[in-house]
Amino acid sequence: MKHKTLKAVLLLAVLACVAVFPACGGDPQPQESSQGQVTDDRVIKSMQAEIRALKAELERMKAREEAILSRLLEQEIAMDDAQEEIAYLKQRIDSLNLQIGYIKEEIDELRRQHIVVPDPSEDMGTFYNLYDAYTQGYLTQNDLMHISYYSYGNVVVEGAEGSGDGVEIDFTPEAELQPLDPSVERDIKNTYFLEFPAGFCDGSTGEVEYGTEILEVSYFGCYDGSYVVRVDSDHWGYGAAIIAFYVGGVYFHYTGPEYLVFRYDA
Repeated sequence: MKHKTLKAVLLLAVLACVAVFPACGGDPQPQESSQGQVTDDRVIKSMQAEIRALKAELERMKAREEAILSRLLEQEIAMDDAQEEIAYLKQRIDSLNLQIGYIKEEIDELRRQHIVVPDPSEDMGTFYNLYDAYTQGYLTQNDLMHISYYSYGNVVVEGAEGSGDGVEIDFTPEAELQPLDPSVERDIKNTYFLEFPAGFCDGSTGEVEYGTEILEVSYFGCYDGSYVVRVDSDHWGYGAAIIAFYVGGVYFHYTGPEYLVFRYDA
């Protein structure tokens, strides 16, 4: 009876070991971790660097093509030589564009494997534009001067009324801009996704194609709970128009994503 009891105890111990440590008694099993995500991020950054190098070569090829056409117009080179050179350059340009396209597709595929879609409960705050934040008292004129300096390295204010001219003033913040806290950056990205979902969805199907992993946040300081940022992604395109305006008498201009002011909900 004692032997049976001992065997039963040993069996229970083994079962408990297997339940708590599934790899007990065998080879170690792989576990889910963030290592795969970190590796993919490094691969993506490497691919993005390769795209930048290819684009630089693409610009060189285009400049070379323009130079040849210019020389041809000035009759500095023979037509046959120019046509042969241009044919080569066009072929190289097409090849570079294909390479860039393939790499972008690989990056998209890697990102799709790690789409980060926040839960609605992670909508942590509210976004305002600079004008609304200023008129509602969330930013002061001094805050706007800091934002301008951190954006452009100088501050321009409105000149005489009706002149339409701006005047650069002598302004330097007392402290350097500190990095954005990672937890705040995460909350900004999550809230941005939930507030502006269209930028993450397939235009034809409406299905979520990307998550917050594609977002890049530029930070221009925190002013009494108001975090001033610009949120962008290399998946979004913008026109070449320059947006210029005054807020609180301070001049701002940009192309691309607008300035946003993020505040946590009370």
